[in-house]
Amino acid sequence: MEYFGRIIHFGANLKSVEYEWAEWRTKFESLLISLFFLEARVHFKTEYSPLETSSWRVDLSKYKVNHDNTMPRPVRIDECKYESTYDK
Repeated sequence: MEYFGRIIHFGANLKSVEYEWAEWRTKFESLLISLFFLEARVHFKTEYSPLETSSWRVDLSKYKVNHDNTMPRPVRIDECKYESTYDK
């Protein structure tokens, strides 16, 4: 049995992500818009910071779904609501 949607998860050891967050976020968003998604979350914890969470959620009032049996178009980042405990 399968639930609606799929989960893609990955882990990584990242050097100094807390100091390079803006660059990492830009690269992650580039990856994200190449996928079909409704929501994405990133959790990270370093020896210098507590657990931090960032999320991107597709704002369906901005992203219009076509109901014509064609593939949906990719989501643009400006069609997402972004929230983070970390952003500086």
